[in-house]
Amino acid sequence: MPAPRPVAPALPTVPTAPPVAPRRRALARRLARSGRSIVAAATAAVGATAVGATAAAQEGRGAGWAALGVGDAAEMDIVCSSTWEPVTVVAVVPVAGRAARDYKVRRPDGTEVEFRAPGIVAPCGRPAGGIARERGALGAPPTGVYMCVYRGTPLPAFDFALLDRTTYRDRDGGRGAYRLDAGTRQLVFVSGPMRGRRAQQAGAALFRPLDDGGSVTGITCPHNPARDPHAPRL
Repeated sequence: MPAPRPVAPALPTVPTAPPVAPRRRALARRLARSGRSIVAAATAAVGATAVGATAAAQEGRGAGWAALGVGDAAEMDIVCSSTWEPVTVVAVVPVAGRAARDYKVRRPDGTEVEFRAPGIVAPCGRPAGGIARERGALGAPPTGVYMCVYRGTPLPAFDFALLDRTTYRDRDGGRGAYRLDAGTRQLVFVSGPMRGRRAQQAGAALFRPLDDGGSVTGITCPHNPARDPHAPRL
């Protein structure tokens, strides 16, 4: 019988590397997951910092009242929006165990406002004189259309246009005369359809109508250069 042939030993199995494309995709997925985690953590940290800064700023609202005492002439901005009004401090009461104080101020029309400052809902306060300085720095308002809004809602009945330095028109085209007081920066409609109304110049191109008592209302009337002051209707 012929001798059996020797059987060659089996070669060891060599692991094959996975294709390049799947490896890259797996690496990309891991990096994406890591990236999302890093971005989320960074965003949360920035958000927490911003919230903390906002809360700290709100807690400090009204800090200017600390320099004012009973009998002092002052200026108050109820919502800290650069809308100041003159007041007189009539009462200051310390709050036990706290840095805040309870204040009472009186407006020129006799109405009184009570609040605690500093605090989240405290009005801003400062010594008297700021209003005069700010009004003194204002120039003549531009002629053209002023369109009025209240908290984002248009109020076309209040719209007006300054045609020149003495003449205005209302929304429907009615004309009359106006006067701008150089000291107080108050716009007074002296004749025509808006006769008797007044508005306070609150910026280079911004008016705020006054109520019957002379207090600034929440209505704002910014200049709108895109509108034609000579159109049939504003």
